Amino acid sequence: HNSDEIEAGSQIIQLAHHYRKAGRSQEAAAYLRQAGNLALDLAAYDEAKIHFEEALQLLADFEQSEKRDRLELELLLPLGRCYYLVRGNTDQSVLDLFSHAVEIATRLPDGKAKIASNLGLWNYFLSTAASVQALALAERLHKEAVVCRVPVQQAAAFALARSREAIGEFQGSLEICDLALALSSTEPNTTATMTELDGLAACHSEKARVLWALGFP
Repeated sequence: HNSDEIEAGSQIIQLAHHYRKAGRSQEAAAYLRQAGNLALDLAAYDEAKIHFEEALQLLADFEQSEKRDRLELELLLPLGRCYYLVRGNTDQSVLDLFSHAVEIATRLPDGKAKIASNLGLWNYFLSTAASVQALALAERLHKEAVVCRVPVQQAAAFALARSREAIGEFQGSLEICDLALALSSTEPNTTATMTELDGLAACHSEKARVLWALGFP
């Protein structure tokens, strides 16, 4: 399967270069995004980073619009993942990137994009032991996610539960997990495609961590 994916990636890159030479930068950026996501799936993080950054350079000359903002966000979020996988969660570039992503997401009408961007920022705070900032952000996201679909609510709930665990509020973390796990949904977890966070699975994992910390078998 990997050889097929590598060949598909090469074809996508060729299409991107074709559109770039033709002066169709937005289409080229979209194909570079596909190439970056494919490289990311293959754990080729440095290659994925190059594709995402090249695509972002192509968008730099376009005027701000909702379509441009969405495409930029679709590039920034996986690029952020490349940064923390290659450079580490605590690198300054991770903070800068997700701060910019949050700025863009606030211009979009849907809450999912805003929460996905803020989850990247939350992860940075938690990784740098900025527990108070992480908890404050997670509490805000948990409230905002109430109007979103169930998978988004569960992703935000995990952030809050993990933040509470980080400051020793194990019982509070457990309660948040139980509430999130009680939500039922047949919807595909589209939040995971934006954040690489499956909220349902993360809440199950967090609950197990907390129960272990509390001494449960």
